[in-house]
Amino acid sequence: MAFLCLQILRLPLGVNQFPDSTFWQVVSAQMSHAAWTGMTAWDLIQPLFMFMVGISLPWSISTRRASGQTTGEMWRHAWWRSFVFVLLGLMLVSLENERTNFEFTNVLTQIGLGYPLLFGLALTRVRTQVVVAVFIPVLVTVVYAVTPEGWQKNSGPGAAFDLWFLNLFPRESVFSGDDGGYTTLNFLPSMVTMLLGSLAGEWLRSGREASQLLRGLIITSAALLAVGLALDFTGLCPSIKRIWTPAFVLITGGLMGGLLALCYWLMDVRGWSKPFELLRIVGMNSLILYIVLRLWDPFLPDFVSTHLGWNILSFLPEAAGTFVARLLGVGLLLAFCVWLHQRRIYIKV
Repeated sequence: MAFLCLQILRLPLGVNQFPDSTFWQVVSAQMSHAAWTGMTAWDLIQPLFMFMVGISLPWSISTRRASGQTTGEMWRHAWWRSFVFVLLGLMLVSLENERTNFEFTNVLTQIGLGYPLLFGLALTRVRTQVVVAVFIPVLVTVVYAVTPEGWQKNSGPGAAFDLWFLNLFPRESVFSGDDGGYTTLNFLPSMVTMLLGSLAGEWLRSGREASQLLRGLIITSAALLAVGLALDFTGLCPSIKRIWTPAFVLITGGLMGGLLALCYWLMDVRGWSKPFELLRIVGMNSLILYIVLRLWDPFLPDFVSTHLGWNILSFLPEAAGTFVARLLGVGLLLAFCVWLHQRRIYIKV
């Protein structure tokens, strides 16, 4: 979430001012989504968000059971949560439209579509969850592999489904394909990303010794990463974030599991939590931060420029003043999270 806040800085635009700079070319590439195949640092934000949803689920279920909620009550809450996520996602993609833009490919709608399945699996045995976590990627790989040009943009089974499904809704014009190649059915393999997070959460709650927990996280993450890279390098299943291919699921799952192991070692084992307090505060209000960022992204730096640009920032060169205004905009967003935390305000669904 802290990384997502950096979009306010518009770092990819730096390459326009320094076209010959290798540094800015790398920054621009890593702060933008991959055009199709491959992966950048920016491509990890949505998987991390979804992985985090999965990690929190075992604790959520345990807390609700301890409070006396029945399975039926938890199911009603799961369906309500799914509905709200989809509704919020549609709201955000429709901000600049005159009518509802029925697209289901952003992170909130994808979480909403996959959440009931994730919740249902979280109530089953770990063995069942592992079987499903293997079965869905295998099924997706086979279906796309046997489809002519299945891995190409707007030509696979996901794109074919959207040509039918999205045109069932009232639209300003007929849907003929997504510009970025994203598809609604991404929610199935992306649900596996959440499921991997849920399995990791169950593992951390298992009561095992810290060394065993770390070893399990590291070995499993390395295996996921190795298989995902092998699928990608052999061409059997390329890593494509925009259609959430199984290789992308495995590679990101391995990276996120490794990051989780690192965070667990630093904060829970070594006790070095203080340096990461701001990150914890940001993560505790991730939903409201995501929504506010989408709503206020252009407003925050413009707000700073309006009130400071004509005086405090006026002595800086134009490019530097613009960058500082954006940096202060990020600061305002983080300060908002701290303000919420100090008042114990946490927006949840």
